Amino acid sequence: MTIDIWLDDERHPAAHGFPDARWFTDGESLIEWLAANGMAGIGTMSLDHDLGSGRMTGYDVISWIEGAVADGAAPPRRIALHTQNPVGKERMRAARAKIYQLAQERG
Repeated sequence: MTIDIWLDDERHPAAHGFPDARWFTDGESLIEWLAANGMAGIGTMSLDHDLGSGRMTGYDVISWIEGAVADGAAPPRRIALHTQNPVGKERMRAARAKIYQLAQERG
């Protein structure tokens, strides 16, 4: 069984096709959850960049995932980006590509 993850401080996951997703509104709590539960069993993780808290962004989360994968963790099966921030989205795309490159190199 897999779980989907939704990171967004405003948009509700069910309205975007993620009716059963675990919903996080800030990056800090998502990172804490991932650190405690790992990434095994995550189906799709969909990330927004701008999170109203001002403390963390979706890019901070994806960078944390990149570090975890570099340290040997398995990545989520799919990382989707639903942010409307074009600069943030490009940075997140590059980090996502690196995550799957690291996982593929490791075999």
